[in-house]
Amino acid sequence: MDIVALSGSFLLNLRADFFHQPFFVDKVFDHPELGPVIIRKRTGLRRLSIRIDIKKRVILTIPYAVATAEGLAFLERKSDWVKKSIITITHKIEKKTIFSPETEFFTKSHRLVLIPESRTRMAVSIDADSLTIRYPESIDILHSEFQDFVRTAVEKTLTLEAKTIIPPLALAISKETNLPFKNISIKKVKSRWGSCSAQNNLNFSIYLMLLPDHLIQYVIIHELCHIKQKNHGPKFWALLDKLTDGKAKLLAKEMKNHSTRYF
Repeated sequence: MDIVALSGSFLLNLRADFFHQPFFVDKVFDHPELGPVIIRKRTGLRRLSIRIDIKKRVILTIPYAVATAEGLAFLERKSDWVKKSIITITHKIEKKTIFSPETEFFTKSHRLVLIPESRTRMAVSIDADSLTIRYPESIDILHSEFQDFVRTAVEKTLTLEAKTIIPPLALAISKETNLPFKNISIKKVKSRWGSCSAQNNLNFSIYLMLLPDHLIQYVIIHELCHIKQKNHGPKFWALLDKLTDGKAKLLAKEMKNHSTRYF
């Protein structure tokens, strides 16, 4: 059974206010333990703040009216926290996709396209085969807020795809296997690919749209088998094996190569 491609178009209405807030980079301070620290002075701020970006750079942001020396003293007081945070974010970064114009990233029906332009606002659009994000060429694409913006756009695309593709596919497989379900829902869930409730309601993650077609069908069949067998006992695997042409264990093993936590 083929999975249909998504057609049509719509506009994603996303906002990112930080793109319209001016940053003023004063200098880079070479900290003896933390390495290069980017010092930014920003208008409209009331508090000092420290963050580590996805390049593991320490960024100290200081209200424009506050002296740089006061900001560095604040950094010194927080140095232990910064060191721990660098370690934490290193682990997170290793598991995340970093989006840039060179990134090759595809959902089930769309290719992500990032285009820097001479503009002041973000523009997001989606058509039959691409998710396009046009952004101000002056911004730092490694800024965590830009990366989060792109992830939100991708997740909205995954949601649209999943709600278009999964329900009719599940219904078709349900009829073929004679395993009727009551309701179906699509959610942004990272803890599991799918589930079947005691009331025979099916739930699926939007991240299924990042799987190959045969594994999407496998997950749907897996959950439909719970209509008859509510656990993962021998009877469940026997039924799943029957409905996957004897490939249940092989497909289950293949699923381990994939994760809902793609980014």
